[in-house]
Order: sequence, then structure tokens, then C-alpha cells
Amino acid sequence: MTQRPVIDVHGMTREEAVRTIRANLLAFYDMGFPEVHIIHGKGQGILRDTVRDLLRATTFVRKARSGRPNEGGSGVTVAVFS
Repeated sequence: MTQRPVIDVHGMTREEAVRTIRANLLAFYDMGFPEVHIIHGKGQGILRDTVRDLLRATTFVRKARSGRPNEGGSGVTVAVFS
């Protein structure tokens, strides 16, 4: 079974989440992973929106999508690398 890269920002503030994602996203890309799963939870959607705004501004992220039901659904955003 292959490990899937995960960044868990559930329960963090916006600022903490952005720092955590920035600190790990490029590393996963450089390791050659095709995508990374970012766990932000469902809540009011504040972290989800923050995550997706950050991913839209990241040049090596080709697209972002909600997790499938077996990936965590709307509580997860999957960043697909270029």
C-alpha cells in the first residue's frame, strides 16, 4: 500500500494553516508525489476557503478538488500537482 501525503490543518487558525501548508506543499511536490490531501474539516468553510485560495496562487498546483467520500469528502481538499 502506498502512503498518501497528508497535511492536517484541522482546528488551526488561518495563519497557522497557511504556514503549515507552505512549509509542506513544496516538499511533497519535490518528492514527486502527484497530489497531496489537505485535511481542514467541514465547519463553516473558513479553512477550506483559505486552503483553496492558497492553492490557486501556487504555480505548481494544477487543480484543487474536494475529497471523494473515501478520502474525507468536503472536509478534505486534494491539491493535484502539475
